[in-house]
Amino acid sequence: MNQSLYIIGAGGHATSIAEIAIAANFNLRAFISHDSSATELWGLPILTAIPQQIESNSIILAIAIGDNYQREMVFKNLMDQFPIESFPALIHPSASIALKATVGFGTTIHQNATVGSNTTVGNFCTLNSGSITDHDCQISDFASLGPGANLGGNVTLGHRAVVAIGSTVRHGVTIAEDSILGAASYAHIPTEAKTVSVGSPARIIRTREAGDKYL
Repeated sequence: MNQSLYIIGAGGHATSIAEIAIAANFNLRAFISHDSSATELWGLPILTAIPQQIESNSIILAIAIGDNYQREMVFKNLMDQFPIESFPALIHPSASIALKATVGFGTTIHQNATVGSNTTVGNFCTLNSGSITDHDCQISDFASLGPGANLGGNVTLGHRAVVAIGSTVRHGVTIAEDSILGAASYAHIPTEAKTVSVGSPARIIRTREAGDKYL
């Protein structure tokens, strides 16, 4: 592909996205972070802003922000300046994407992740390393799967929903909007919006508001 790419973010998640971009043959030019104390990462500059001299219809961007809510806020701040086509999906070559699966703009699919047939992955989602999404799932915009997370068939993830590292969602279960299934948990029934559920089987331990930190 060899297109120039700028990564928004300069933390640990940004290096994971950089790995995907390089493996997918993008030409990584710089990281962008207004609050980083460093000036370079991987030998590339960390800029404080997107270079103004670059035309908005020619730049390729990736939002490397692990928090779902913050990733959405960054996109909303940029959407009037850059078309959504400026945010291609980044898919690691080791990932397995079914022929009948659909992946939205800005989504990142990491090493050895699997996406099953007839599954729809929305815009700006994160499917982390080794995650498994089975057939006919619906993953809404800005939702995320942690490393090693597993979704059975016909699972639905709501807007900004999180299935954390090593967790499993039973076939046909919905993880609701802005809800979190904590690490190493098993969801056998639907979760409620704006809740945190943990355990095996998972139970609600508290409520939360959109934007509350979870990382």
